[in-house]
Amino acid sequence: MKMDIINVETGSPTVEQAKNKIAGAVPAARRRGSSCIKVIHGYGSSGAGGAIRQAMPAFLAAYKSRGLIRDYAVGSDFSAFRDPGIRLGKIYPDLKKDPDFRSGNDGISIIIL
Repeated sequence: MKMDIINVETGSPTVEQAKNKIAGAVPAARRRGSSCIKVIHGYGSSGAGGAIRQAMPAFLAAYKSRGLIRDYAVGSDFSAFRDPGIRLGKIYPDLKKDPDFRSGNDGISIIIL
């Protein structure tokens, strides 16, 4: 499984800037033949989680409902112990090799194209 990695936390972007970067990354990854994108958005420095991390579930759910992506897992659910991580790990076994799969890293999200 070919995975692209996109870091949207670099430069402290706004939520809209991060969403726009992801929106451009999805078709670009498809053109390159990738089947997955790992989005590094960071956890946030406030202790309650950053705005980008908090916006990811609704943003990715909307992308999925519009048919723009197949599936996704936010970092806390990208684990062998929580769904959708369990389900995605069964469908795409290569995801289990990712170091964040074992840790449930809140600073990332996984997009399945």
